[in-house]
Amino acid sequence: MKGPKHFTFHDFMGIGIFTGQKKNLNAGIRIAHFSNGNIFPQNDGIKVPLTFSLSYAT
Repeated sequence: MKGPKHFTFHDFMGIGIFTGQKKNLNAGIRIAHFSNGNIFPQNDGIKVPLTFSLSYAT
């Protein structure tokens, strides 16, 4: 096969908590990684160090 191969996995791991009287507040943290899983010779992986999230549901 010639040319670039376009296939990407997205792996992530994180933890979060729901809180508040109605459990409508959420806080979380996660780490993510994008790569082709070494199924092709060129594997320019990207690691997203830490992502923080805060959310509120009505």
